[in-house]
Amino acid sequence: MPSPTLLDQLFARDPRHLVRFPELPIDEALAEWPALLTAATAPAPPPPRTPATSAPPPSAPAATPPSASQIATLATQLWRARVKLLDPQTTPPGGDAHRSLRHIESSLETLAAMGVCIRDHLQEPYDPGLPINVITFLPTAELARDTVIETIRPSIFWHDRLLQSGEVIVGTPPATSTPNPTP
Repeated sequence: MPSPTLLDQLFARDPRHLVRFPELPIDEALAEWPALLTAATAPAPPPPRTPATSAPPPSAPAATPPSASQIATLATQLWRARVKLLDPQTTPPGGDAHRSLRHIESSLETLAAMGVCIRDHLQEPYDPGLPINVITFLPTAELARDTVIETIRPSIFWHDRLLQSGEVIVGTPPATSTPNPTP
């Protein structure tokens, strides 16, 4: 059995008995979740009796399946960490950042294997039909057309289904004044 990924460990109720996530759309996966939980939480033999002076062990809370918003939040936070570690202004060069980036990249690859697609739209031409919310339009001298110049939050897709709309800042070319034609 290959070593468990970070997401497997995060979503497993008990890390010793990892849950294998099906490669299906989220609605079908969430529909199967109660059956998986029932099978995983089959009654165990009662523990041996202990003296009455010891407190009973706390019961574990029932595990709930990850929701679309939780998956989108996890993907967004990993994306933000990656962007910060790749930014030379926020991260000084060094070995610690490189090691952290390796783990973040591995987690992002695991999300991609699960069918999660993270799209930041950076430097893409702006189209009103894109699944993004524009925070502001910012005049920028270097641009010839409307272009996404900064991503606040990426768009997150699960098997081509939109889980989270992106939030961006769009750069616009400076307004050019057209001279009035004289007859």
